[in-house]
This record gives sequence, structure tokens and C-alpha cells, in this order.
Amino acid sequence: MLTRLLQYLPSLPLLGGCATGVLSLPGAEDSADESRDHFAELGLRTFINAAGTYTALSGSLMRDEVTSAIRYVARHYVKLDDIQDRVGERIAARLGCEAATVTAGAASALTLGTAGVLCGTDRDKVEQLPDLTGMKQEVILQKAHHVGYVHAVRNCGVKIVYVETREELVAAIGPQTAMLLFINASNFSGQVRDEEFVDIGKRHGIPCFNDCAADVPPVGNLWKYTQMGFDLVTFSGGKGLRGPQSAGLLLGRKDLIEAARLHAPPRGNTVGRGMKVNKEEILGMLVALEHFLDRDHEADWQMWETQVQHISESVRSVPGVDGDSRARDRQPRTVTAYTLGPGAGEDQTSGGATSPHRWASVDRDGRWRQRDRYHDVDDEPGRGTDRCATPDTDSPRRGDVILMSVASPTFMDFQPEWSGKGATDAEYEGSRIPREFLQS
Repeated sequence: MLTRLLQYLPSLPLLGGCATGVLSLPGAEDSADESRDHFAELGLRTFINAAGTYTALSGSLMRDEVTSAIRYVARHYVKLDDIQDRVGERIAARLGCEAATVTAGAASALTLGTAGVLCGTDRDKVEQLPDLTGMKQEVILQKAHHVGYVHAVRNCGVKIVYVETREELVAAIGPQTAMLLFINASNFSGQVRDEEFVDIGKRHGIPCFNDCAADVPPVGNLWKYTQMGFDLVTFSGGKGLRGPQSAGLLLGRKDLIEAARLHAPPRGNTVGRGMKVNKEEILGMLVALEHFLDRDHEADWQMWETQVQHISESVRSVPGVDGDSRARDRQPRTVTAYTLGPGAGEDQTSGGATSPHRWASVDRDGRWRQRDRYHDVDDEPGRGTDRCATPDTDSPRRGDVILMSVASPTFMDFQPEWSGKGATDAEYEGSRIPREFLQS
């Protein structure tokens, strides 16, 4: 009892508690009335989240195991570096990577990881950032990968060099190149895919950083990209992992993780001082990850399909309302829809010469994207330009739709009945193709 009292002494009112003769230990108030409706007092309304784990909607809901861990650690003092060390070791062991640390979300990890790449363990450079005098100053990114979160990298003072093709990427690498940045959700939007991207980085000795913020599930992504060769990888903690919304994971090379932590609290004169995660988020993130890894992911997927089906059927029961449910593959893939554009003649035959096509793809994030590109019969499907062969059963006509899957890059049988009406009714594995993407 005396030990516990001394442990909490700094938290006690020095005079108030003694004057009344009552010393209340932390935890005694934990049995307070949980029926208090704080949101009602604040005039806030809760809602059913049918949109997703968006930050503006407060991310996801933490599981009971996570909130229990947070309540536990909130009652104790521990050195911040010590708990980061131990939790990082546990996370790295579970995910099979060299090192890991808990950050204040994935955007925080982008800043800290970039800072680590720029400064290494040079304490003078750590305090100098974002002044890059004497340091490399450029980060290369594909134009198709540009998102607002790139600002987290620019916080370190670097210049973003934008490229499109493999040739442009290689040519852009020079003495000032500090890092290659990859946005995982845009893997199929850019012309340089993940494995090829890493290979280029390795060949030139440039660290590669992959932002996988919302790309869990599937669970295998948690180790896929470090094993692929990315030097740094980040995930959001408050989305699919259902950890604290204010937490994230930074995984990768041990030397880079150690360098990144030099910019994080409790250190003060750093670019990352405002990106604090305390003991509650750190332990909560570990417990969330452990619980996620140990789940029956097949059962989770079946549960989601059942929920979607239930919602779809319920919606259709309302007069005048229709519903369309889409089930994407459980592993990353893209379904691509091709429509013959203005440059395709009526007489084009199977395996014909290079011709322009308009195409659209639905990526893992479920968003449709439109691109115009030349498709060459000699190129590997799904890489750079895509195969433009068509079956011998018929010759394609303008407005006809040809479908392929990058996961299994073979064309489906040509279906002439799609000509005309294909722009509105063509379907492939349950995914309806939006009209605006299929018009010539």
C-alpha cells in the first residue's frame, strides 16, 4: 500500500488531499457512473458509420481489449522511450521486420521516416531540419501517386520530384535524391508497380518508403511490403487495425527506425515534437495489432459479406429504392475495362497494330480511375502498356467493351451484344462499370 501511495504521490493535490485527511489513489474513481451521456451534454449526435474508417468520421471503433489496455496503462507511469523500445520489439517480432515504432498516425510516420532518412543519427542535422543545408533534398514520386498526405513528407523541407514512366524515374535519380516515395493505394494508377519500384531503389541505393495507411485488411499486407524490400512502410492504427485513431505503425530497417525516433517525443528540438504518442496509444496499438493478427480473417470476411447482403436486401425492400452490392477479391487486384476509342477502326483484326484505347480501372480502394494510353500487343499485360489482342471470334467495333483482370491477365470472350448498351450494363464479377468510363 505504501509503495502504491508513493508511486502516485506526484498526482495528488499536495494540500487539498492532506487537509481533508483523504488520499484518493488513482483508480478509485474509475467506478464512476459510466451511464453519463457526455455527447448529450455537449449537444453532439452519434451516427451509424456506413461510409468507412475516415478520419473525419473518427476512424474506427476500438475493441474492448484495446480500451482495457489503455485504462490499464493510464494508471501507471513508465518512461516513454522504454515502452516504445519494448512495444517496437514485440511488433517487429510479430510482423517479421527488422524494427518498428508507434507513431501519431500514418502521416506522422511519413514525416518521421523521411526525417530519419535525411538525417540518419546525426544529432546536429536532427535539430537543423527542415533546413536541408548539407543534406540531400529531393524525394521522387510518381505523378499518379500524388495525394494530400505527401505534405507530411514536405514538412521535412524536401522537394518532390514528379515522374511518370520508369525511364523518367531512373533519369531523375541523382546526387540530391534522398528517397523514393510510393503510395500503395495508387499502385495500379502509376506506370511503375511496387516490385519494380523497389528494384529500382535497390539498384541505385536509394531508400524506398511505402505509404500503406489504409491497406489493412488483408492481414498479409502487414509483412508483404517489408518482405518485398521497401525500407520503410507505414500503416494507420485507427482504421482496419481498430487501434487508437491517433496512432500508426512505422516498420522497416532498424537503422532507419532508430533514426526516425530521434525526431519523435520525448525529444524536443525536432520536426516531430508535435507528433506525440503517449503510453496509452503505444500499448493500445500493440494490443490492437495482436488482436488483429490472431483473428479468424476468413470468418471476418464471411461476416462482412453477410452484413452487406443483409443491408442490400433491406434496401431493396423499400419501394422505389434499389441497391447494388459489390464484392471485391480478398487479395489485391484490379479489374480493367477497355472501350475502343476514336482511333480504332472498324476493320481492326485480332492482334492488330498498336492503337489508342480508353480504359478505366477499379483499384483496391474501390475508386474508378480513367486513363488514356496506347496498348501494345507485345507488352506484358498489366505492366506499362497493356495487351491489345482480341479473340478471333469477331472483330471489335467502336464502343465494344473488352475486360481483363490484372490478377489473371487474359481477355474474356468478346461479346458483341455489349456494343451500344455495354456502356451502361456491362458487368464483371459483380462490379458494375460506370457509364461515364465506357463511352467512346
